[in-house]
Amino acid sequence: DIAHNGDTVLIASGSYRDNLILIDRSLVLKSTEGMEHTFIEPLDLRLPLIGISGNGNPVVSGFTLLNGGNNGTVIINGTATIEYNIIRNSSGNGIYVGDGCPLIRYNLMYSNNVHSINLYDSALIINNTIDSNGWGIRINDAHTWAKIYNNIITNNENSSISAYYDWNWYSAYFNNIWNNGGGGQIDYINNLTVDPQYADIWNHDYRLRPSSPCIDTGDPDPQYNDPDGSRNDMGAFPSFACGDANFDGQITLNDIIFLINYYFANGPAPISISTTDLSCDGVVNITDIVYLNNILFHSGIGGCCQ
Repeated sequence: DIAHNGDTVLIASGSYRDNLILIDRSLVLKSTEGMEHTFIEPLDLRLPLIGISGNGNPVVSGFTLLNGGNNGTVIINGTATIEYNIIRNSSGNGIYVGDGCPLIRYNLMYSNNVHSINLYDSALIINNTIDSNGWGIRINDAHTWAKIYNNIITNNENSSISAYYDWNWYSAYFNNIWNNGGGGQIDYINNLTVDPQYADIWNHDYRLRPSSPCIDTGDPDPQYNDPDGSRNDMGAFPSFACGDANFDGQITLNDIIFLINYYFANGPAPISISTTDLSCDGVVNITDIVYLNNILFHSGIGGCCQ
């Protein structure tokens, strides 16, 4: 409550219970160590875990948001950016949009009982991985507009993308839509329907294997390029080179410096543990710095870089 509009609120790693209600707040709410290490679940299941309304356009970035109640995990009635989160295990919707046109990008959504994304108003849905929910993306209102690009939508029980009205307007291009149950209205022009080749779906590792057909097959427009400048990879996790801590597409001394700065000087965290947990122990620590030094200067290889 003491934060002011325009502030960035940094949340340390850990597990929290709260209900965050943002009304006309132009805040950036961001974890310091990424979604794999910062967990929030609702204190009161009668309320959304995160409720957003008004035109403040807050940003929510870098959390695991879990165990939302029947009302859903994230409820949006306004403008917002929801990015780089894991949204899972809700008994309701993962994200519900009642009003506004939020940007929903680079999120992993799985094991939500109802819809991963339920739209009663417009949205930009870009580069998400949506797996094993009750439904994938649902478009309800007759005047809803949605742009659905570069997503991987798989294994949802009832449908991938569905619309209540035949005249719902949405564009869905450069997605991979595979192994979903039920119906769904989707034009497969410029969309794939193949196994995305997740790294380890049984342990919820949704990174892409090097042979994945989703690599370099997203929208070729340069605005969607991956951080290393290559063509967009579909889904929430661009393909990576193990050891590329600063995610510039190269493994150099700069990556060692990046990790030293992060570990010893509270510098910025890696975008994902996927690129930096070279020792495969689930955390980024000094062991990974040693592994990376070994890779660069002694032709070694880390346990997660097989």
